[in-house]
Amino acid sequence: MKTASQELTLSSALADPLIRTLMAADNVDPVKLESMLRRIAEEVTLGLQRRSRNVLALSGTRTLGAHIAEACSG
Repeated sequence: MKTASQELTLSSALADPLIRTLMAADNVDPVKLESMLRRIAEEVTLGLQRRSRNVLALSGTRTLGAHIAEACSG
């Protein structure tokens, strides 16, 4: 049994008997769902990495606020 602080992984969620029963009742293909969710997670991760690089690139001699003000003024 998991504690409140432990996260449920995608694999364990999709293997859970109750979730499998609900997915079957809703005609959800577990393989397609897992593929879709993993693809979305990868896209989100890549987007966050890009944002992190952009923030790091902005952290030169000017403050982040100065960069934001310039971007908003144009």
